[in-house]
Amino acid sequence: MSNYIEIRNRSNIVTINDEYKSLSFVEKQNGNQAVNKMNFIEIDSRIGVAAIAVSSPDVLIERRDQCWVRPENGDGNLVGQILHIKKGTEKKSCINIYYFNYANKTDGKIGVIAYNGRGEVIYNSNLKYLKILQMVTKAGTYNYNKKIAVFYHGNWEYKWDAAGKGYLQFPNEYSFTLDLDPNVPVIVADIEGL
Repeated sequence: MSNYIEIRNRSNIVTINDEYKSLSFVEKQNGNQAVNKMNFIEIDSRIGVAAIAVSSPDVLIERRDQCWVRPENGDGNLVGQILHIKKGTEKKSCINIYYFNYANKTDGKIGVIAYNGRGEVIYNSNLKYLKILQMVTKAGTYNYNKKIAVFYHGNWEYKWDAAGKGYLQFPNEYSFTLDLDPNVPVIVADIEGL
């Protein structure tokens, strides 16, 4: 039993308690901000973990043998991963990066804020929490009834075939296509309203 707060769903499963931690929406960056001159999407891990959304089927995001990590910044922290845009860089305004981080804010004047025994915010009704729709481990096209972004990170150790497969593509804002099985699961997030 929780000392401070405990919320259970209809199946009597604890969904929030003193140990609860969930990612909430922090910031959205457009491709004009996140794509550098060499056509790489720069993900800033100091903000949080990032999901990618693209609203044009003309943009192909390439999985390289490795996603490079940018060098340390002035305070010694790694800045984040880099993904390459293989095709469609002229449409970089169609690319959006959604950052999520642990909810530890006391923002908001109306609503509910719950703390654990250590005084940390574990729930804040003013935050927009990450909603995961699916974890994808197989190649294919996946369609949803909500706008989506995907967490598409990790070191990729495939040896691509002569056809040069290894791309992430978004036919529209509600679907994405992987042409090879990922070696790190792709997490699909609902970004409707963010």
